[in-house]
Amino acid sequence: MSPARCEKRALSPPRRKIPRKCKRGRTVGAVAPNGAAPWMESPWASLDGDIIRLVAEHALAGDVADYLRLRAVCRHWRSSTVSPRGRSVVDPRFHPRRWILFPESHGLFPGHRKLHGRVRIFNVSTGAFARLLLPLFPDHFVIDSVDGLLLLQRDRDSAIRILHPFTGDIVEFPSLETLRPQVEPFFTSTELAYMRAMERKEMGIFSYFNRICAALSFGPDGVITIMFVVTRVQRVAFATSADQQWTLSNWQTNLSWKYMAFQGKIYAASIWVNFSPNRIFVIDPPRVEANGSASSFSLPEPKLVATCPVEKLFGFAYLVNCESEVLLIGHTDRSYSQAVVYRLADIILGRFIPLTRFGDYTIFMDERSLCVSSKAVPGIADGSLIYRHHGKFLAQYHVRSGTLSTAAEGRIEEGYRLAPYSLIHHLFACCLMTFGKSPGYAVLPCLVPA
Repeated sequence: MSPARCEKRALSPPRRKIPRKCKRGRTVGAVAPNGAAPWMESPWASLDGDIIRLVAEHALAGDVADYLRLRAVCRHWRSSTVSPRGRSVVDPRFHPRRWILFPESHGLFPGHRKLHGRVRIFNVSTGAFARLLLPLFPDHFVIDSVDGLLLLQRDRDSAIRILHPFTGDIVEFPSLETLRPQVEPFFTSTELAYMRAMERKEMGIFSYFNRICAALSFGPDGVITIMFVVTRVQRVAFATSADQQWTLSNWQTNLSWKYMAFQGKIYAASIWVNFSPNRIFVIDPPRVEANGSASSFSLPEPKLVATCPVEKLFGFAYLVNCESEVLLIGHTDRSYSQAVVYRLADIILGRFIPLTRFGDYTIFMDERSLCVSSKAVPGIADGSLIYRHHGKFLAQYHVRSGTLSTAAEGRIEEGYRLAPYSLIHHLFACCLMTFGKSPGYAVLPCLVPA
């Protein structure tokens, strides 16, 4: 091509794109009068930044997933709102409180090769599912979940890490190996031999702990504090994100307590024994104590906050976080066919007023409890309690009518694997404190179709 022809082509104005009609009658290839793309002329992209931030605040108050979708609308909306990246763990506003890790069936677990690095999470308010790619799991396993955040243990060094499933933000904590010298004196030589065999498999030092209940508290300086109950040694371990090691409490818990984490604290309900009343304890987060020029953390002992007489609540008691309110649930008869629900705030004041409604929710109860919107569980009436009735089947107790029925088909047997077959079975599995990468680490209830 000659230089003159090249110069002529370079100086010639660009051809104007002629709009054309597609088969559906829409105009394709149209441009705005000022030459901008049509989406740039949208009134949504030119929305005032203050209005965008106001809408974003309302979205964030409801669900962090809605906030992330709002920021994905366009570049202007993204630049007008605060990015959760790098702060979604330390800032409680960005916690996915309404989302839980959904347990898989057929022996699958997070990190299983058949899942290809993906996990499912479930919204307990809407019933929506999200499938996320979390490539950490081949080298980690979940030990607990608090406010939608996942507590992971890394395989190679037993380090504890908090993961935000939507943003991928991670906060590091010390290795659980620093607890080994503190917990080993509590075991016999036979127990140590068994747990070291389990440790060599996959679980690492976590085989010493069996089951935990963790609580997180967040300081204004961005420091996070974790404390969790080590049920096997009846102690509470704690550490901050600025520490180099974990510390074990110098006082004991009770092997018969049932635990629940709520607003950075751990609530414990004692199990009924020999007609003794149920007692409710609260374990507050570690506090700073000054030791001369240095300062250290100490964990206050459990504080008794309420006592429930036997005539008000018989047998096992369950603590439930229902819409930022702590409920105490139990039974009133030996057959466990009549349930009762109290507000813990009322019991502390000495008032025992049974609730006939607790909003549009269904509560699943076992080793821990889960409050789910009835809209997310088709076929279950709101105001229902789902629990194991005499350990044989999943029962549904409707609080308002006082009726007991079967929640799902199938019976419960003792086994080594949890094999849910319906949504109700999956959600009930969330109430079982199952850990590790293999379903054979602990004897767990097995849900078997009838």
